[in-house]
Amino acid sequence: MGTHALAAESGRVLLIEHDANDARLVVTALSEAAPFDFDIDFATDLAEAEVLLMSGTFDLVLLDIELPGMVGEEVVARLVQYLDGGSLIVLVPLGRESRAMELLAAGAADYVIKRTLRKAELGRSIRYALERQQLQREASIREERLRAAIEAQKTWVVGRLAAGVSHEFSNLMTGLLGDAETLLKEVPESDPSRGTAEELARGMERAALLTRQLISFSRKRSDDKRAIDLNMVLSSMTPMLESLLGSRIGLEIRCCRQPARVSAGPAQVEQMVLNLVSNARDAMPEGGTVTLQTSIVQRRAGRYALLSVKDDGVGMESHTVSRVFEPYFTTRADSGRVGLGLAAVSHIVEHNRGHAEVDSVFGEGTEVRILLPALEGVEEPEGIDSGKFRVPLTREVGVLVVEDSAPVRRLLEQALSEAGYDVVAAADGSEALAAARGFEGGPDVLITDVVVPHLNGRDLADELELRFPKLKTLFISGYDEEILAPNGTLEAGTNFLAKPFRLQEVLRIVRRMISS
Repeated sequence: MGTHALAAESGRVLLIEHDANDARLVVTALSEAAPFDFDIDFATDLAEAEVLLMSGTFDLVLLDIELPGMVGEEVVARLVQYLDGGSLIVLVPLGRESRAMELLAAGAADYVIKRTLRKAELGRSIRYALERQQLQREASIREERLRAAIEAQKTWVVGRLAAGVSHEFSNLMTGLLGDAETLLKEVPESDPSRGTAEELARGMERAALLTRQLISFSRKRSDDKRAIDLNMVLSSMTPMLESLLGSRIGLEIRCCRQPARVSAGPAQVEQMVLNLVSNARDAMPEGGTVTLQTSIVQRRAGRYALLSVKDDGVGMESHTVSRVFEPYFTTRADSGRVGLGLAAVSHIVEHNRGHAEVDSVFGEGTEVRILLPALEGVEEPEGIDSGKFRVPLTREVGVLVVEDSAPVRRLLEQALSEAGYDVVAAADGSEALAAARGFEGGPDVLITDVVVPHLNGRDLADELELRFPKLKTLFISGYDEEILAPNGTLEAGTNFLAKPFRLQEVLRIVRRMISS
């Protein structure tokens, strides 16, 4: 109450006193001494006092320790639990000051000698209680801010460490994915080995997405958004989800008949599904069934595409449910889990203007419902898994590729050349500046890793755009885009593609850039 009472000069007082004459004496002294206006309630015993404390909030409680049934420290400690920021002052008889000290240790803010109750003495106690309460609140606020700062620092450190690992891993996975795509082009549909190659490509992509989970929940932006159908996402993920769950856990996917289209980043939606299914698996150590279901629902805010992930596992208690989306919270600390999965899910949902709901009954299972705003009347998204490279525009288009990872550079050069582009590749910024002069009229498109030797990708793009004003740039990187931007967010209109990516996706973006 301290800050509120001193500022508003009003408060609510509870006097717990069984003697009517003493009660009048206290009220008179309080009226003269209190540094604020007050409303006062009375209780003549502890039971009545507890009823009042449970039904409302009091700024100040005055307690007579001579109440019948009063047992000292236990009563004070019990009453203090009802005070949400309020203070308790005990009224003690003359000669029992030592008893008052024991009550202070139990939680009382101060004491006043009852039989010699004077205006100055009561006023001092009230002011002391208010000041002590205000200091406690300020200390609590500082402690909460310190805790938040430590948590933020921990998140920052983990994010930066994960970013470095993700960058190297994503370069490796991009090269492997490119090799898999090249293999798929060369293997006929009828070849028995084609299914193995397709599964290998999908598995490598999912592995890279899981690594990026460490930093995804701290993003300010989602990945490249487009119109996607949740039904198609679940269908494409089915083989991988079955492998993730193993033989002891069944998988049921129930997709609604109508398209469940949303505007979201495909990679993050897949990551969200992986995290939810992984959690469901962990909740069923003895086996069971995970059910994924989509539907279109109408809520007060509009139409939503609903994705439900339900298990019949161990379930959770209500206090656990309330914390499941907190970073670093995990119900399985002994397993080495760091508790980032559901925090990542929550962040993905928020960035796509949706919300999450959790229902769980201990011993009966859990259902997580993800609601994302539904799209209507949108065109089917251009697929990236068709296995066919798009044909570019009829005129020759020059593309400069700058990538320090040799496997990625080789794959980009090969894919773009096969698609009909005039391609020159460079390993660093200096080499790229020299190579740009080899294009007649300059390159049309620059594809550059953001972090390359001698001259970083952004500076390289700025330099080349001064020479060739019509140049269009696509940045690629294994680092999270937030780390790449000085203010934490890439400028509007910047073309960015996170590794690992499919070569089809690069070709789709390049065609869009030169067509605009």
